[in-house]
Amino acid sequence: MGSTSREPDYIADALSVDVAQDYFGGMTTVSLGYSKGWDTVEKHNDPSFSQPANHWQYRLGATQILTPRWLMSLNFEVVDDEGFLASPYRVARVLGAAVPEVDPSTRNSRAATLRVAGSVGAQGAVHVQYRYFWDTWDIRANTEEAGYSRYVGTRWLLDGFVRHYSQDQANFYSNDFSAPMTYMSRNRQLSTFNDTAVGAQASYVIVREPARYQVNFTAAYEWMRFHYDNFTDIRTGQLYWFNANVVELFVTGTF
Repeated sequence: MGSTSREPDYIADALSVDVAQDYFGGMTTVSLGYSKGWDTVEKHNDPSFSQPANHWQYRLGATQILTPRWLMSLNFEVVDDEGFLASPYRVARVLGAAVPEVDPSTRNSRAATLRVAGSVGAQGAVHVQYRYFWDTWDIRANTEEAGYSRYVGTRWLLDGFVRHYSQDQANFYSNDFSAPMTYMSRNRQLSTFNDTAVGAQASYVIVREPARYQVNFTAAYEWMRFHYDNFTDIRTGQLYWFNANVVELFVTGTF
């Protein structure tokens, strides 16, 4: 599979391939995946600025049927980044003075995800999931999620979930450096922060022709709250936080 994206100051191209194989009579599924991305970072109103950023992603996963009603999956992911990994617009602060942000030109990330899902009653299903992330920038992150799904009649599928994410800061992050360093960033996404999300989704089968096609309409809503432990809003001097509301409406078809 290939993808391409063009923005006034960012160009991204990527290729990916995934394969899966069943074992033990279909009780176990093992999957492998690989992606390669070629990005070009540019700067608005500065045609002389153009920097490459390359990305490699390797995926390994296994799904095991535990019982007729429960299954478990374990996925491992490796991401290697090389090139211009900072933002040409962002600045760091040293004793309150703005200086250009400088990030390392390489980053190696690892993530492991454990998920358990199963049916509850005749029409419902639950899932719980935990993901642990770590990288060479000294970031450690944890994600916990739980959700419930239920069919209502023959056309409605309702979903709900709650998710919590927390991470430690990168080893070259500071809200305000006391002295210049080789690498310096004030990117709030590299700080110590946490966020909580609660979401719901409803999907309705508009038309269905068994074994031929199906068209669904889906409406989804997600509320998120972000709180940063050591990143301040320079306008107020207070720790930064914000809430976000996401609404999605879309139609899907399978043929």
